Amino acid sequence: MKRKAPDHSPLGRSALFLVALLLSAPHPGRGSGQSPAAVAPRIPASLDPLERDYSAPVAAALRSLERSAADFAQQRYGKALEGLTGIETVSGFLVADYAVNLRAQAWSKLGRPAEAARAYRMLRERWPQSRLHRESILGECAALLEDGRPKEAIALLDGSGLGIDSGTLYHRARIEEALGNRKTALSLYLRVSAEYVNASEAAPAEARLAALAPAYASRPEHLGFLLQRSDNLLRTGRSADARSLLLRLRSVRTTDKAALQRRAVLLADAERRQGRNSRALALLRGVTAADPEIHARALYLQAVCNRALRREAAFIEARDQAAGLYPESPWTERILYSVATYYEVENRRESIEQAYEALLRAFPKGAHARRASWRVALCAYEDGRYEEALGRFGRHLVSSPSPAGAAAAGYWMARCYERLNDPRSALLIYRRVAALANLNYYGQLAQQAAASARPEGGIAGTAAPEPDLQKALRIMEALQARPVLVAEPAGPAAAAIERARQLVMAGLPEEALEELRIAAERFPEEKSVPYVAARIHERRGDSPSAIGALYSVLPGYALSPVGCLPHEIREILFPLRYLDIVHVHSTARGLEPSLVLAIIRQESAFKEDARSTANARGLMQILPSTGRRLARQAALRGYSVRKLYEAATNIDLGTRYLSDLLRMFGGKIELALAAYNAGENRVQRWRTQFGDADMPLFVEQVPFTETRDYLRQVLTHRAHYRTLLKAENSAVE
Repeated sequence: MKRKAPDHSPLGRSALFLVALLLSAPHPGRGSGQSPAAVAPRIPASLDPLERDYSAPVAAALRSLERSAADFAQQRYGKALEGLTGIETVSGFLVADYAVNLRAQAWSKLGRPAEAARAYRMLRERWPQSRLHRESILGECAALLEDGRPKEAIALLDGSGLGIDSGTLYHRARIEEALGNRKTALSLYLRVSAEYVNASEAAPAEARLAALAPAYASRPEHLGFLLQRSDNLLRTGRSADARSLLLRLRSVRTTDKAALQRRAVLLADAERRQGRNSRALALLRGVTAADPEIHARALYLQAVCNRALRREAAFIEARDQAAGLYPESPWTERILYSVATYYEVENRRESIEQAYEALLRAFPKGAHARRASWRVALCAYEDGRYEEALGRFGRHLVSSPSPAGAAAAGYWMARCYERLNDPRSALLIYRRVAALANLNYYGQLAQQAAASARPEGGIAGTAAPEPDLQKALRIMEALQARPVLVAEPAGPAAAAIERARQLVMAGLPEEALEELRIAAERFPEEKSVPYVAARIHERRGDSPSAIGALYSVLPGYALSPVGCLPHEIREILFPLRYLDIVHVHSTARGLEPSLVLAIIRQESAFKEDARSTANARGLMQILPSTGRRLARQAALRGYSVRKLYEAATNIDLGTRYLSDLLRMFGGKIELALAAYNAGENRVQRWRTQFGDADMPLFVEQVPFTETRDYLRQVLTHRAHYRTLLKAENSAVE
């Protein structure tokens, strides 16, 4: 749709609207990038402190439970029982069910199953709403079996109302085995092993299988279960275990052609995940179209293996075959996305757009539709088709608006308006994005653009095309952050929090967190519950889990103005641990402390012993090879790889590396951060391909999703840390 000529009449179609919005649009706070905000909301006083004073009897009961739990962990079961006697009768002792549960476990460990069964039964009768209800049923089943009463055990399980899961299946298998029903027990153990590969019952189920039928893995009638186990091992990232099992299954003889083909495809997948792409392709040669699901997966594996081997013709051939045979298969969608990202990595501009358009046409509501929509819009912008790009970014915003997505789309819409010589529309959107996104990456960009904009020269371009400017502005305004209110907990939520408190004081933080997890599922509107969970994680020095607990209810926290978040929540989301060390090494190398803190926040979330799948270690996630090189250059005495887990050494080396990268890339923070994440050589190549004059465009063009997200998140975190450090310095002054 062509843009109309501008209407310069006093009552032009958009002029009055634009002027009115310019006057009314919220301006970012002067020099802060913040929307005007009220005083930050407060956390209810009842939630702090985490520990509190209890009556003498309750405090004594909590200490007894703590000592007994410690004795139990040290296998002093008799001593554990001594401390648990009678404490469940103490008034105000809200976790008495845990004391009784521990008593039952101790009786069981002492070989007293009858007493254990009675204790488990007592728990259910006295505390029917306890989260330990399920555990007590399964515990009593095990005790009854141990006591030689399998019929009572199966009656208990049948009448329990528990659903099917790894625990109920495993205990039923044990009961059937005790009743002499070997075949039924075998099938149940096989189900546990196949369907619940990461459950605690999986290993004992396999042990029972080996005891009951040592050759069970070679029996054709068990092949289906074992292939299912292999598939689930692959799905959960255990490719080495899957490969080991599948190699054993190659000796199983069967006439089931579908099972044979599935075995070949699963083994090919395992080999591919282990980096053996040629071997995977050899395994796939015999797979036919007899089973469409298996064949579609085989084509996907052929495609990605050929991509890894840089056999482009075979890669594209697999795509075409999959698109022709299985146009609606999720495996085909994966291939189409792989082709699009391949062209991105190869920087083939025309092919990138075509590949993403093909993905969008075939799967308009698929898993990668949002990315495809975004990339096609960006391609139009890169190619100078600004009107088309404006429409695409607008449709992207409208199709499934979220605060973060709207901020990104809004920023690039404003860039399009600038290119189309419509500075007033651009300024309107920049201001709206700044108000919406605040310290978020796109909020910062919008604030900078708005500060340098000069709309007073008049509208030299044309009126806004569809999607209508007003609609985009209204959507962004509606998405603007509101103060985060953590209400006073009441009813069951308050009870769960109080139980969690007592469990923490009894030295049982894991049990406390499980209580809160269940409460959060039952009462998702109660922000007090995840807040208390975050406080428990923080108390244990587990910042990643503390941040994760709050993220579950505040996914858009990074877009919130400072005044929208209670300072207690802000301090958990943006820890200031190791600040003194950061200050020392940042100052020594001319770095901004907020940037170093932001990198630590993104790399390890302040977990000192963090270790990534790529073997990067410590707070700033330094590879051993990089650490050795930097330590040599700095002439650090007594250095070893273990020292990467020490905060002082890690931050020393990490800031040295960051300083080196900034020098290498001419002080451009985006390039240095990209190199920190993806490697120097890649960034040198991207710099050559994309240029470095337009850093926001460079960030969008980075072909790795992880690196794009990393750049935006670190720069967002830096802005938050700037405000925190500014407040900290003001308080000191």
